[in-house]
Amino acid sequence: MRRGSVAAALVGLALAASACSGPGGDLAQRVAAWSSAAGLAANDAQIAADIKGIALGVERRELAPTRTACAAFVIDAGTAEGVLPTPDTQLTNALNEAYTDFAEGAEACSLASSFSSPGFARYRARIAAGQAHLATAERLVKALGGG
Repeated sequence: MRRGSVAAALVGLALAASACSGPGGDLAQRVAAWSSAAGLAANDAQIAADIKGIALGVERRELAPTRTACAAFVIDAGTAEGVLPTPDTQLTNALNEAYTDFAEGAEACSLASSFSSPGFARYRARIAAGQAHLATAERLVKALGGG
C-alpha cells in the first residue's frame, strides 16, 4: 500500500471513530446538548400537564374522560422514554424509572372500572413513585449542568 493510501485510510478511520463517539465536550456539555435535542423540558411539561388533567378528571368524578386522558398519558410517557439514553447512566436510569412508572400507572388508570377500583390505587402509587424518580432526574440534570 502506498504511503498516501495509508494516510487516507487512517484519516477515514479517525473520522469514522469520531462520528461513532457522539458529540464532544465534557459531561455537562453533552447533557445540556442532549437535554435540548431531546426536548426534555417539553416532555416533562407534558407529563406534568397529563398528571394535572387526570387529577382534575378524578376530582370531577368524570370516569370516561379520565380514562381517555390516562390512555393519552401512556403515549406521552412512551414518547418521553423514547429519547433515552442520556449521556449519563444515573440520569438515564432515573428517567427510565420515572417514565416506566408513569406509563404503568397511566395504563392501570386507563383500564380502571371505577374511581374506587384497584386500577386507580395503582395509578396513584405509580405516579407518586414516578414523580420521585423524576425529581431525582431533575436534580441530576441540574448537577450535571444540563438544566
